Amino acid sequence: MKAVDELFKKRKIDFEKLLSYGFILSGSDYVFTERLAVEGDFVLRVTINTKSAFYEVIDGDFGEEYALSYVENAQGAFVGAVKNAIKKRLFDIIENCTVSEIFSFDRARAIAEYIKRTYKEDLEFLWEKFPTDAIVRNKENGKWYLVLMEVKAEKIGIDSKENIMVFNVRCKKGEAEKLIDGRLIFPAYHMNKRSWITVLLSKEADDETLFSLIDESRKLSVCAK
Repeated sequence: MKAVDELFKKRKIDFEKLLSYGFILSGSDYVFTERLAVEGDFVLRVTINTKSAFYEVIDGDFGEEYALSYVENAQGAFVGAVKNAIKKRLFDIIENCTVSEIFSFDRARAIAEYIKRTYKEDLEFLWEKFPTDAIVRNKENGKWYLVLMEVKAEKIGIDSKENIMVFNVRCKKGEAEKLIDGRLIFPAYHMNKRSWITVLLSKEADDETLFSLIDESRKLSVCAK
C-alpha cells in the first residue's frame, strides 16, 4: 500500500460526499474499489479515514499487490498507464469529495464566490505540493488573471514569519509602482513585476477594493498575449 496523506494535506474531507461518490464504510474506514482501465486484471482500493489516506493496487492474476505502482521512478509504458489511472482517480476524489482549507479564510471564500457569481469561473488547484494555491483563468482565452497563494509574510517584504494569504492580479504596464503602498499592495511575488501586483488579504482590505482589482485584472486578461 502507499500513503497519499500529502495529497489530502490542507483539504477538508466531506465524508458524506465520499459515500455518495461510491465509498463504502467499513468500520472507521471509507473504502473505494474499482477495476483499473488498463490491460490485465488490476484493482485499485482507496482507503480514507480521519487519520490517513492510502491506496493499494492488486494484481488479480496473481492475487498480490502490484508493488511497481508505488515506486516513484518506475519506468515503462504499462506501469506508467497504471500510475496515471491511479492519479486520475485520486484527483477526481479530491475534486469531488474535499474542499481546500483556503475557504476557511473568509476573504478567500468571498473572492471565490464573487468570481463565480460575476464571471462563472472557478478556482483551479493545479499543484500537488501547494494544495492551497489556486489560479483563475479567463474561460474565453485561458489566460490567468488571479493567482491565490498562501506564503510566508517575509516573502513579500513583511517583517513576519507567519503564513498569509495573498493574490496576484494583472495591472496595466507601468502602473504597478503607482499602486504599491506596502500595506495592501506589494510587488508581484513570482510574477512579472511590471504587469502584476500582489495583494494582501488583510482584514483592513474592503471587498470593494479587492473586487475592483480583480475586475481590472480580468479585463486586462482579455487582450493578454
